[in-house]
Amino acid sequence: MKNMFRVSLTLLVLSLSITVQADNFRLFVGQMKTLALPGIDRVAVGNSGLVSTSIMDNGELLVLAENAGDTEIQIWLKDGEVIAHKFYIIPANTARNVAEIRSIVGRVKGLSVRQVGSNIILKGAISHQASAIIKKVSSVYTNVLDLTTATASSDLAEVFKNMPNVIVRNAGNKLVVSGDVSDEDKAYIEAVKSSYPELLDLTNSNATKPMVYLNVKITEFSNKAAENLGVAWAGSAQGPSLHSNTFNGDAYNPDGLPDLTYGIVSSLTSILNFAISSGEALILASPTLSALSGSEAEFLAGGEFPVAVPDGNGGTAIEYKEYGIILKIKPVVDSQGRIIASIDIEISSIDSSVTVNGAPGLKKRKTTTEVSLKQGQTFAISGLVNREISKDISRFPFLSKIPVLGALFRSKNFADNRSDLIIFITPNIVDADSKLNTEQLAEAAAIETKFFTNNEFNLEIIE
Repeated sequence: MKNMFRVSLTLLVLSLSITVQADNFRLFVGQMKTLALPGIDRVAVGNSGLVSTSIMDNGELLVLAENAGDTEIQIWLKDGEVIAHKFYIIPANTARNVAEIRSIVGRVKGLSVRQVGSNIILKGAISHQASAIIKKVSSVYTNVLDLTTATASSDLAEVFKNMPNVIVRNAGNKLVVSGDVSDEDKAYIEAVKSSYPELLDLTNSNATKPMVYLNVKITEFSNKAAENLGVAWAGSAQGPSLHSNTFNGDAYNPDGLPDLTYGIVSSLTSILNFAISSGEALILASPTLSALSGSEAEFLAGGEFPVAVPDGNGGTAIEYKEYGIILKIKPVVDSQGRIIASIDIEISSIDSSVTVNGAPGLKKRKTTTEVSLKQGQTFAISGLVNREISKDISRFPFLSKIPVLGALFRSKNFADNRSDLIIFITPNIVDADSKLNTEQLAEAAAIETKFFTNNEFNLEIIE
């Protein structure tokens, strides 16, 4: 009876220890595999030189393939079940590794990636920044041989990559940089030389400076239409700020002119045309100015009026004084095609408290600001004119005849605080072959043809 009990107990234990043969796995050297099993108690590896195992915090078993070969892993679960997995470890898939490495560093300038047998060779002169990435890649892929060299010339090629006219080359133990550059780029190269004493600068800063056309529109806008422009004209706003692709912006209120506000806007034409067609806006003047990058363009929105002054001989002489708004704009085009414009504004207004021989005195206010614009963006200025001037027209009738501003002073909406003067400035960079320059030349030719066609007269050439 006792012998029969012992046999039954032995059979029960054996039944509880039966090993379950589970899935087989194929892994490349360096590849990992996780096994999600409930309640792992312990693990045994047939050949620990081929794979290593560890139980993670979430209870899963992590298997890392380290060398090629075949082995078995047995896993004991806490409920007594034993599971066996066979692992077939094969050499690393070099072709796949090459593809992965190329996807990571394939765009590094000067780097070549090629497969030699089971190894991957990285070779070439690269920048120090790229070299740090290559070292990281080499530590992950065990069959990578790093033969790259970090060089200063590669660093400088990266530094000057946004200067298409700059060429960097080796000349003995020197690095030579050459090409035609702007004054701004020339200063940048000088700064780089302080970090690279081997750099020899042979660049020329006498490259032709680009021309900037300044499309100026001086308008009278109703207050309602001005609000629809999307520019925050509040004087307390901090700015200016840039906005791309939408007609909106923040205002900027400079020191010295408390009513003056600026804003940067885009896509002016459609909204301006709509405001004009609906009677909410009026173009008072639309001049086009031009200036070389770094030079100054000037426009007077106003005119001159005569003033009688003593001539020193007991008589009087006539002196003309400028009156209105003088805009001086100095655009500078940087290497990225952005336009940094310095804008000087001088505003003269009647000072009725001072008269000389019946002529009024002038008060002048000045301010200067700088703004950075993308090509085609529009810079808007409002609050330039004190509407109290409208009340002076009855005392000084010449104000109503001043070019540009005279029409504004005669406006009842302006006098009643229902409209304001807004100046829009849109810069565009042009060269001889640009579309804008071609259109301007075509327009000039059309005007010339029309003039000579509609006027019958004889031309005489005087030698």
